[in-house]
Amino acid sequence: MLYFGSTRSGGWQIWSLSADDRGALPTQVTAYGGRAAQMTEDSLWYVKAEVPGLWRMRPGTGEEERILRDLQPVDWNNWQVVDGAVYYVRRPRPSAPELVRYDLATASRQVLAPLPDLLHKSGLWISPDGRHAWYTDIESTEADIILVPAAE
Repeated sequence: MLYFGSTRSGGWQIWSLSADDRGALPTQVTAYGGRAAQMTEDSLWYVKAEVPGLWRMRPGTGEEERILRDLQPVDWNNWQVVDGAVYYVRRPRPSAPELVRYDLATASRQVLAPLPDLLHKSGLWISPDGRHAWYTDIESTEADIILVPAAE
């Protein structure tokens, strides 16, 4: 099953699509918002577009539970659930992002590293064993000004 965020219903929601059924239409999974999702063995994890936090939904229940409150909407792509823990970016101050490991069994947090150059456009990936983290370091962004002839 593929899970993805879409605004096809008017606002951001999580949808699913069967990879086996080529004629299948996407099915809306969340009812109260969802922008990016990850499925683990027993839960669907997701963030919302405008609300801080990370949510979990157990299959078949339709009930959501907020697990984290300090994951900001700007970091919608800077989190991952790996081996009983959530790795995510926390911003105690906007200019001081840090990589945090939240243990799901003990509800304890551990700051793993400061991420001084992390931009909200970055993406975070954690290795399956939780030993390595990668994120995109955006060196520069550029823009061009283009002259478009006005209609006469």
